[in-house]
Amino acid sequence: MYKIPNGNLKPKHADKKAHNRYKLRMIRNAQSILNKISICHIYTPCGDNQSECDLVFQGTDPIKPTSSLNQAFNSIRTNWEAIIGVLCRDQSGQNYVRYSIFQVQRECVAADINQLLFNACKQIYSNAIKMHRICPFWIAMPKKFNTEESDITKQKEILLKTLSYFKVISSVPSEFEYNVNKAPPSRESDQYWFNIDLRMDEVDIDIPAIYEDQPDADFQYSR
Repeated sequence: MYKIPNGNLKPKHADKKAHNRYKLRMIRNAQSILNKISICHIYTPCGDNQSECDLVFQGTDPIKPTSSLNQAFNSIRTNWEAIIGVLCRDQSGQNYVRYSIFQVQRECVAADINQLLFNACKQIYSNAIKMHRICPFWIAMPKKFNTEESDITKQKEILLKTLSYFKVISSVPSEFEYNVNKAPPSRESDQYWFNIDLRMDEVDIDIPAIYEDQPDADFQYSR
């Protein structure tokens, strides 16, 4: 005998809609978390023979990524913008940065931006004054970058904290210092590096070339 379905049962499409709403809510929550995050990545030897080093920041404070944050990095596609630059020091000891702001042209997960930002860093590094170059870097954030002075100052603070954490300024020489066997400036204290005069010079980059560029296994930043 045919049984009349229980009137309390929900149609399958209702369950699907509820699942989709839940999934959308989880994505938005993850995106709101990512919008507070920046990643600073430096191409230079830094401890234990590493060739690259990076820190994750919430605001201007370095944090240890949680499992949920790592999951968001690996699964949430979002719009990324980055400051790509090269740290330099001239023969008089003046530290400065040549940088440009780069916007990834499609939504992607964090891992997908690595090659593009490598290409951008390679370009801006190659165009810097050879004897002044120390190391290239990028600071990526999954949100629209504000070009106002306050935000540039914030990114400068993130860069200085990363350079200090990995002891880059006091351990990695410029090409001039390397050639004449001159030691980099001594590391007086952690606070000292936050007070140094780090000039920020914005430059243009060839955006189409970044997307056309191919991985170059022979190109290395370390000397």
